[in-house]
Amino acid sequence: MQHIPDDPEAFCRQHWRPLAQSLAVYTDDVALGQDLAQEALARVLVRWSRVRTMRSPGGYAYRIGVNLARDVLRERQRTRPGGGATGHAEAQDPTTRMSIDRALAALPPRQRLAMSLRHLADLSVAQTAHAMGCRPGTVKALCHQAAANLRTSPQLDWHPASPVRPRDTHEVPIDE
Repeated sequence: MQHIPDDPEAFCRQHWRPLAQSLAVYTDDVALGQDLAQEALARVLVRWSRVRTMRSPGGYAYRIGVNLARDVLRERQRTRPGGGATGHAEAQDPTTRMSIDRALAALPPRQRLAMSLRHLADLSVAQTAHAMGCRPGTVKALCHQAAANLRTSPQLDWHPASPVRPRDTHEVPIDE
């Protein structure tokens, strides 16, 4: 069972950083993520007498943050000239190394959100599902798809270990 502080300020201190990080990854904007987390927690404080009795007050805070982020992203989509995609898939020099932040930013928005809530905010599958407004199985599927996308991304400088092969008897060792 999740520990819920009686003090609303303690609750906000406990949830601000992971909420801000998750929303920053979701929106691909650190300042926006912090602003959205601040707004979400302000809304929680206004309703604290009701929120503190909920089964998952933290999940409620995340749900507000995710909804605020979706609203901002929809508004950006409407106001962007051409209304096209965000441009995360722009062509890049194949030798450019991509940080994990850029790799996450390249994921589809729902996969990015699921990964950030599960692994940055450290929410359970059920809490993530509540925050995203979907079923737990959907969260599991989105995280699985995101992990697969990250593993196979040609933009990442990550390669699985090459299989060990028997040494050819005609090879000359490099170190000799």
